[in-house]
Order: sequence, then structure tokens, then C-alpha cells
Amino acid sequence: MRSGDFYDAFSGSGVVARLAKSLGFRVIANDWEPYSFYLNFCSVACNRAPAFSALGGLENVIHHLNCLPPVAGYIAAHYCPSDDERYDPATERMFYTQENGRRIDAIRERIAEWKSSGAIDDREEAVLLAPLIYQASYCSNTSGVFKGFHRGWGGATKTAWYRIRSKLTLRVPVLWDNGCENVVLREDANSLLDSVEADIAYLDPPYNQHQYGSNYHLLNTVALWDKPPVSVGFNHGDDGNGKSAIRMDWRTERRSLYCYRRSASHAFRELVAGTKARFILVSYSTDGIIPLDDLLETLSDRGELSVVTQRYKRYRVSSQRPSSRSHNIEFVAIVNTSGPANQANIREVKQKVLVEHINTWTAGNQDTAGLFPDL
Repeated sequence: MRSGDFYDAFSGSGVVARLAKSLGFRVIANDWEPYSFYLNFCSVACNRAPAFSALGGLENVIHHLNCLPPVAGYIAAHYCPSDDERYDPATERMFYTQENGRRIDAIRERIAEWKSSGAIDDREEAVLLAPLIYQASYCSNTSGVFKGFHRGWGGATKTAWYRIRSKLTLRVPVLWDNGCENVVLREDANSLLDSVEADIAYLDPPYNQHQYGSNYHLLNTVALWDKPPVSVGFNHGDDGNGKSAIRMDWRTERRSLYCYRRSASHAFRELVAGTKARFILVSYSTDGIIPLDDLLETLSDRGELSVVTQRYKRYRVSSQRPSSRSHNIEFVAIVNTSGPANQANIREVKQKVLVEHINTWTAGNQDTAGLFPDL
């Protein structure tokens, strides 16, 4: 299938939605995190660059933003050390160099000024925010998430020094015209069951306890530019002004049920039962909160079930903190909702996943007896 509607319910960075768009699908991309909305509005909703008629075109605008003088604003004050060479990670946040913090402040303030004055519209704003959000992620002094930062640039091993100390520079986004009116939403995926219908629905819910709104709080701040109150320097409390100064709105606005064992299975059953699609694809992991039996039984109720597995290197903070298991199994479960629901093939599908999981486990552990008694 290379045409029809493709629904990406938890689109995140948009990598799957962009692939579907490039293959010729009309894409509906959804994610309730603000940073994700702007990334996808740019790359999925926009088939071509907006005119930027009031500012001389997109390339001229990007050049202008890259040439702005630095501004010692919100990011520089709260998320950067005061001196890039003489810093104190015990009292100063080090998410960005002071140089890049000031560049983020300058660029984001100018985009806000243009939007407020009417010089750019919603679509033009998104096409500028997306490359800024990308660079705010790329140049960060982290291992990928914003719950903490390295002590020193790149930590003891100077991990990823090349990107952390690079000069934050926007690039003109690459856009793809698939000839369709693509849609980008910012909603709870479970709230869209009555309003979205597609040929293929791709479901990639959170699978562990880490909330995305907490993991990527700084990207949301760059996206929203609402500047929540943050202390200069930090204590070690968990009040939003602690070491990482995590914004707290995720607790009331975007707390995912998929991050809790007590609610993940129920939310998943509701999602799968209500998804309107010919094919339902679910990306999950053997490290996931939802038990494999529950997940496969829920899916098999909707139709004919199969699975594709992939051994994958597990995330770890650094090479100094090795895991007892170096790899896990990522898998995509595929449901053909036009096919017969078949409880009999659950065992076959489960066996395929667990055999790969056992093989991965035994790579670092010789004693596997009793790990999977029902295989």
C-alpha cells in the first residue's frame, strides 16, 4: 500500500509521519506535546515553504535570524552557566553554553516579535520554530533528554563535544510536497477515536515511566515561550526550581496514562478498540510497562495479528554506567482488521518475540532457566 490515509497517533519528532508522507500517503500526525506540534506542522502540514512575503522569503529570514546579536535573556539566565570556560555544575545549570543560550534567546524573541506584529502567520511561525527546536535539542549538553545535564561539557568523557560546543545555527527546513492536505493535531490520542479514520494507524505510545513532558521540558519552553518562573541557580528540591528546572504543566495538562502500570493496559485497550483503520501498527518493546500477553490479546481481538522484531541497543546514560542487558527487542505488531480475529496465533507471535528476547538476554547471561516458563 502506497496511498491512502496514514495516522501517526504519537508522532513525537515526526520521523514516521515524514516517511509516510514521502511514500505518498496523506498524513494525519498527532502528538500533544507542544514541541512535537511545531516540528510536525513544519514537516508534515507544509508541502512547500511559506512566502514570508513581509520579510523577503524564507532563506532571507533564516539568514537574518542566524546573524542576530546575542541576547542575555531567559534561557541564558536560567539554563546556562555564566561563563562557558569557568563554570560550576554544582550551582549552575549547564543545558547549553552561554553562547548558545543567548542565540536561542535572540532567535526566539525575534520570532515572537514577528508573530505579535503580524509579520508572520501560524504556518510561517512553525517553519521557523521547527529548526530552532531541532537545534535546541542538537546543541544541548545532555544525553538526549532534559531531566539532567552533563557535569562539564559532555561530561567526564566529553561525549558529543562536537555538537554541544558547536554554534547553534538554523538551517532552511527540507519540505516534501506529497500533493495532499496533511493534518497536524495536538490532542490526547485517546480523545481522537471518534474523529480520526485512516487506512493505516501507527500507534507508538510511551512504554516506560518517563513522561515526555518532563523529558523534553526545555523544548516545550522554546516552543511556547511562556517563560515559567525559574530560580537563578538551584537547590536540590523537586519544585520546578531544582537542578533541572522542569516545568510542571505536564502534571495537569499532559500526564500520560501509558507511563503507569496501573493505567497503561486499560488506556491501550481503549485506544486499540476505538481505532478506525484497516491496519493497526503498534510499536513497543520488551522493556515496556504493558505485559506482552495483555498487549497481544488486545490486538488479536481486532483481527489477524503478526509481528516484526528487531534487536536494539538499550539506552544508557553513558559508557560508565553499563546495563545488565545491553540490548532489548523492539517490535511492531501488525493487525489486519479485515482479517479474522484469531486467539490461536497469539502464542506463535509471542514466541517469536520471546525467542529473540531470550537470545538477547543470553548474550550477557548464561543462566536463563525459569525466565520464560510459558514459552
